[in-house]
Amino acid sequence: AGQGSRGAPPPMPGMPGMPGMGMSAQVTSRMSIPNASVGAVIGKGGSNISQVRQISGAKVKIHELAQGSQERVLEMSGTNEQVMTAQQLVQAFIANGGASAPPQY
Repeated sequence: AGQGSRGAPPPMPGMPGMPGMGMSAQVTSRMSIPNASVGAVIGKGGSNISQVRQISGAKVKIHELAQGSQERVLEMSGTNEQVMTAQQLVQAFIANGGASAPPQY
């Protein structure tokens, strides 16, 4: 009696770099960060920026310092949720001066 919807396979986990996998549209967001905070965002050997990419699933790119500017542009792209998560993580690293951000549960 009644099969329900059990015939459908479970949704696959998000696979970064594969367009069309997610239901959400891709967005790109830019935020300016003080040049003095770039080290905190990148972390030792790129550990912090790698963590931001891994946790959020967003693509994160730090642009070179524009001549005469004191700020660097951080570009994040992915789904709206991924970009928002990346922004929160980046802000946490800046606030903590580069210390590993506590997990947000």
